Amino acid sequence: MNILKSKKLKFALAFILVATLTLLGVSATGLLTIINITEWHIYTRRPPIVKIAGEDAATKYVNVTWTTGANGENLTVVEITAFVGDITKYSSVLIIKNNDPENLTYNVTLIYKGIHEDTWPDDVKYVKLTFGEDTLLITSTTTEGESAGPVTLAPGQSVTIGVETLVSATADVGIKIIRIIIHVEAVQT
Repeated sequence: MNILKSKKLKFALAFILVATLTLLGVSATGLLTIINITEWHIYTRRPPIVKIAGEDAATKYVNVTWTTGANGENLTVVEITAFVGDITKYSSVLIIKNNDPENLTYNVTLIYKGIHEDTWPDDVKYVKLTFGEDTLLITSTTTEGESAGPVTLAPGQSVTIGVETLVSATADVGIKIIRIIIHVEAVQT
């Protein structure tokens, strides 16, 4: 008789458990889902890594401006004049500086993200960016994601970006021949 009561008790307990889980919305074969609400507060401040026009921007051959991109991001526009048929070099086009108010250090990398044009213009032989002791050579065969750096910037330190390019002597003059996209990525160390 005790065995029969024990089996009935086990069955009753199993039935109560399944009924309780069903009332709670959990099937015996389903997954348990728990939703815990979080609230995110986003605050604003100035970026810790800033871009400053280099010394060559004081010439009429280099122009550095700042604007807002299509998605609201900061966009630095660097325009240089390339002299057709001649290797054209500028040693200080843009300066990347660590202005972090919390005195944090960053590793900064230049990353090639492609061009705005559908295809690389035949007249542009190369664009080479100097970044500290490193260089980023960009040609028609350079793949997106190639990079220069990282350069470690402690608080108050900066690194200068220079550029060298060669455009064919047969290229049209007075036109914008190429637009290259470069990301400046800073990772806190």
